[in-house]
Amino acid sequence: MNEQNGAWVITKVYSKAGIPIDVKSWGQDTAAAIDDLYKGIAHGIEKYGWATEQANAPKPAAPAAPPPAGEHETKTVTDSTINTMLIKRVSVAPQTDGKIKVGMFADGHKYPDLYMTMGLDAALKALSGTGHVWDAEYLSKPAEFDMSFYADWRNSDKLNSKGNPYKNIVNLRPLEATA
Repeated sequence: MNEQNGAWVITKVYSKAGIPIDVKSWGQDTAAAIDDLYKGIAHGIEKYGWATEQANAPKPAAPAAPPPAGEHETKTVTDSTINTMLIKRVSVAPQTDGKIKVGMFADGHKYPDLYMTMGLDAALKALSGTGHVWDAEYLSKPAEFDMSFYADWRNSDKLNSKGNPYKNIVNLRPLEATA
């Protein structure tokens, strides 16, 4: 590994208000950059109240207990057109009709890759598959949350105005779940 030109390390922290902040550090080598980054984060936590996890975001649910020996569930997928997307960010927006619009973003995407719009109870039930604990308060006002989970989807027979198929969400599942 050639480190004679120095190294950058970057991570994300959150302000007291939950706003994401990218913290970057440079050093003569990777170890020096990491040491400097940790010093900077410690200073930000102490002086500015930064946090390493987003405040007021759904927290990961406790991992499910494995099934008893000999009772493993087998899931057979017969439809080969199911696609999987790694979701890294979720936006929620309550609508005037009482429904909740949920946008799901792949890593680094500015606009949601997948949407679902449904009533509160249906949204809570669907989001429970993400492996995070959701409640009505998280869906009561517009917000964005950084979190990771998988979304399984397939193309719809219906086409949008550009002639592309809509994406129907089939399943939401935590990272540790297998397809």
